[in-house]
Order: sequence, then C-alpha cells, then structure tokens
Amino acid sequence: MSAAELRAGALVQLQGWASDPATQYLAIATTGLEGVPIEVVVLDAQGQTLLHSLAATDHPIEPGATRVHGVGAAELVGAPSLADVALKLRAALGPGQVVAFVAPWLGQCFARAGVQVGRTCVSAQRPLSALCGVYSQDHGDFTRVALREVVEMAGQPTAHLAPLGTALGNAQRLALAVRHFGSGSGVTEVEAAQEGEDHCADCGAPFHFCECEAPTWARRMS
Repeated sequence: MSAAELRAGALVQLQGWASDPATQYLAIATTGLEGVPIEVVVLDAQGQTLLHSLAATDHPIEPGATRVHGVGAAELVGAPSLADVALKLRAALGPGQVVAFVAPWLGQCFARAGVQVGRTCVSAQRPLSALCGVYSQDHGDFTRVALREVVEMAGQPTAHLAPLGTALGNAQRLALAVRHFGSGSGVTEVEAAQEGEDHCADCGAPFHFCECEAPTWARRMS
C-alpha cells in the first residue's frame, strides 16, 4: 500500500481506540529485554490508573534495566508474585481493546514467566509509526519509531507524568499519544512535515533516505 493509504488506515485505527471509552492501556517493566515482568500497569481510556503493581521474581534484574525503569531487587521485597498480579490484571481488564506499545514483546515476557494475560493485546507502535515515521519505498512501510519520538511529535506536556522508561510513565505516554493523534490533533502538521521534504528525482525517495549513487540532487548541490 502507499504511504497515504497506510497513514489513513492508521488514523482510523487510532481514532477507534481514542473514541472508545472502554479502551485500556497496558505497560510493563521487566528484568531485561528478554526478561519477565516485574511491574504491571493498566490505565483506562482517559489515562487514569486501574492497576499498578510490582511483581516478585527469582530472575536476576539486569543493571541496565534497573537504570531505565528504577526497579531493583530491593523494590521487589514483599511484592506479590506475578501469578497473583495476573489475577488482578485479568480483573482490571474490561471488554474494550487492550493497547500496548509493542504487544508481541509484552506477551512474550509474560509467557517466559509462565503467565498468560488472558486477553489479546494490540500494538500501537505500527499505527503511530505511520503518523510519525518515515516511509520506506523499499519496504513499503514506515520505519518504526520509539515511544519517546511519538511523544515528542505529539508536542504535549509530560512534566506531570511518571518518568519515561517506567511502566507507569510509558503507559501514560502511550495513552497520551493515542488520544492526541486519534483525535486528529497534530496529524496535519505531521503529514506536512513528511510530505514537504524534497525527494530524489532519480528514485523518488526523500533526500535523507536516498541511496542512489551520485543522485541528481547531490550533484546539483556539489
């Protein structure tokens, strides 16, 4: 599909989530990129906290992970087991769509711990990337963007939110981004920025994405 078609489909998806009062947002902190959950957060459609719980584990927590989310072994002393947290999670999840930034990764983290969420989550990264990323003609899709980049492009204040990288902070930013772009706010500006960039006359790609050998535009600028 074309960039315009992908962007239009992404906007419809985001609008559906943003307009549904039953939408919920799920985020976790883990022992590492290939680890298990040690913190679980669920927010409602307006970004209000429905569940926020640490989860004890026997898995070692990577120092780099703790630097990102702030959860170490000391914080988990006395925390409930992930199985107990999962029971609260299932009770907190309603009938609406459960949105995570990268749903497959989140599901894999629970699976490594032998725990099932009990609901199918959907990923927000792809539709948000269609609004905030750069289209690749070679791949016929948009480059994936990080949550930080999405929030920066939304241009919304975040000083009142929990820190980026924490489970709560990430969930809050995800809810903010979906509501912002799902309402149509900022979409025109994003499209103008994406479409306003000059393209290579040889391959049609944006200048910064062009891989032509000595393309016409580069020769003109030399």
